[in-house]
Amino acid sequence: MLVKKISLILLMALIFFSACKKENDEIPFRSKPELPEDIPIDVDNDGEVDFTFDYYENIYPDPVTPYLMVGSMKTSNGNGILFKNGFSTLFLEDLSEVKINVTDPFSWGESRGSFSVSLIEIESFKDRSKWPLEWNVLSDTQKSSYLLGVKIKKTDDSEVLGFIEFSVDKHSGEATILKAELL
Repeated sequence: MLVKKISLILLMALIFFSACKKENDEIPFRSKPELPEDIPIDVDNDGEVDFTFDYYENIYPDPVTPYLMVGSMKTSNGNGILFKNGFSTLFLEDLSEVKINVTDPFSWGESRGSFSVSLIEIESFKDRSKWPLEWNVLSDTQKSSYLLGVKIKKTDDSEVLGFIEFSVDKHSGEATILKAELL
């Protein structure tokens, strides 16, 4: 009698769990996407590239670590990008926070040469032949467009403020510069 009850319980559990399994429980994926072209940005319209929306691949030598494609904003000539401690780089909601002299929690990321900060990325799955359907925008909130506060160092060492507004096609990872201008 006990064996019959246990067999019945196992049979019911088997039926229940097989009914819960869906046909396509796998995560949808695609083959490796194309890396978009870099985008030079001249905020102050002086004919010099101030920033570049730069794309690159991080390829690790070991077969276990996934590939990573990144879209970043790269500065040129000592120009800066506005940061806010404790927030993603794409924190800016309006341009009132873009000021030459900032105090904590704000800071200017700048270098005498150049530096870059990641804005979007896509990471392969473990076998490196499977990629997610969409790029991930590195923002605390998902929006239709994103703002970066920027500081341009002029040849006479003066500084002017500006901004870059861009959108991202999440499927291709391609950024579109909507505005890049001085304040």
